[in-house]
Amino acid sequence: MVIIIIILYSYVNKNVVTDSLNAIFAACYDLIHVGYNITLKFGFCNIYFVDRNLTYSFSPEIGERLHNLVESETRVYKSLYNIYLLISS
Repeated sequence: MVIIIIILYSYVNKNVVTDSLNAIFAACYDLIHVGYNITLKFGFCNIYFVDRNLTYSFSPEIGERLHNLVESETRVYKSLYNIYLLISS
């Protein structure tokens, strides 16, 4: 669903995407209110509405992904700093 939203956002007006998201979540709210069980899968997190109760579970590898992101960012900053030192000397 996220990929579809990104594609829509790049091709259509912002208001169309906003209205589409509002319609999707309004439909989910209506289904939950009527009594349906809903599962929203976002890749990094799953959100479950069962008997009008909300539960969620995060992907097990989300911690590893965040850790790798921080390590990568640190390496980029160190590289940029080294380039700055080479240029400034």
